[in-house]
Amino acid sequence: MLLSAFTRPCHSTLSCKHIQSLQRRQKHVVRAGLGDSFRKISESLNFENWAPRSSRAWRLGIDINKEKAQAGAAQEQTSSASIDEDSIQALNSRISRAEPVRLPEDANSSVDPAIRPDDSQLAASLNQRLKELSVASVDETPEPCTGESLRGLIEVKYGRTYDLSIVRRHIPGKMLVALNVMWTHLEQQSFPMSEEEYMDKLDTIAYYLRAFNQDQVVMDFLRQPAKSQRGLPARPVVGCAVSIRLDLPPAVIEEWFGK
Repeated sequence: MLLSAFTRPCHSTLSCKHIQSLQRRQKHVVRAGLGDSFRKISESLNFENWAPRSSRAWRLGIDINKEKAQAGAAQEQTSSASIDEDSIQALNSRISRAEPVRLPEDANSSVDPAIRPDDSQLAASLNQRLKELSVASVDETPEPCTGESLRGLIEVKYGRTYDLSIVRRHIPGKMLVALNVMWTHLEQQSFPMSEEEYMDKLDTIAYYLRAFNQDQVVMDFLRQPAKSQRGLPARPVVGCAVSIRLDLPPAVIEEWFGK
């Protein structure tokens, strides 16, 4: 009875084949675990894995600074290229959206033809003005000094036809000659000359001024606005004339005004 119990197969226990399969798996797991542990230990002892980057670069002869510079340059070049492309795209987009500029013809098309300017008339007027300016510049010849021109300049500057007189003055070691605009004038009843005599005198003075080569000096002075000089009145007053000095060489003064 007892013997039959030991020899009878028991379904609750594992079979021999199952036990052998488990034993083989355990051996395989143990071997696999040992292999992984050995591999991890080898990797941890590898110089390339645990050593700093600077030490690895020193071992391999690599310049870290040079690598950083090259990487930075490449990155900057890439970013600049992308910026340039973006700028070009933005510019092209703006150009495509821009409205065409109206020419003067387009602007004048909306203007009434009655008041629209004519280019031919404008060009003709400009050419005429240029001709006038060129003729004026060519014809700018000095006005000749005559009795009539002297009288006209005196009347314009002072408002009256004052008398003229050539005088000489002696200073120590020198003689001066001047043309004085006197305070007497033709409009006075007490003026000692008639208009004809007055004009004869002005013609004679104009002749002397041309002979002395001082005619333009006098006429330029008479063209200028009246103003006070050296504390003297700007206009002739009783007892005080307006003096215009004549720049004459001593030989000419001696010849014409000497004793």
